[in-house]
Amino acid sequence: MPFTLRPLQTVEDALRHFIQVIDLDMVKMLLDTLPEEDPGDHDKLLIQLHRAFGYFKSQGDEQLNVVQGKCRKCYPKSQGFLFEGNKSKAYMFLLFYRETSGILSIFECHEFKTPIAISNWKKRVYLNEYKFRTITLGEDDYDEAPF
Repeated sequence: MPFTLRPLQTVEDALRHFIQVIDLDMVKMLLDTLPEEDPGDHDKLLIQLHRAFGYFKSQGDEQLNVVQGKCRKCYPKSQGFLFEGNKSKAYMFLLFYRETSGILSIFECHEFKTPIAISNWKKRVYLNEYKFRTITLGEDDYDEAPF
């Protein structure tokens, strides 16, 4: 069953759904109800998602298709998702990690595995600001000039 048709039973389900439909306001509302491991974690995630959502929308995407996956290394028991633009086929990986304390962390995973092959690795949308600018957007990094 596609993820859009699944019932939203947990906060993780709801967050995944509202990321999928590119609704930052609802993601913010849900995050506001959750505790943070470090103050500012949610604000940082919202800034990163705002940037990524803007990119997806600029590529003509109206929603993100979802494929479930997982971390191959650090958090193998966590739930993760590949979010792929419905038109651009640009994609990002997000891991939903529930701490033993109950805190939910959402972050980009660099060791992500999906049951499907990624056909165009050059279309990855990074949450990290530096990688977003230099890899996703392909901008030159003028701060690293050798002089």
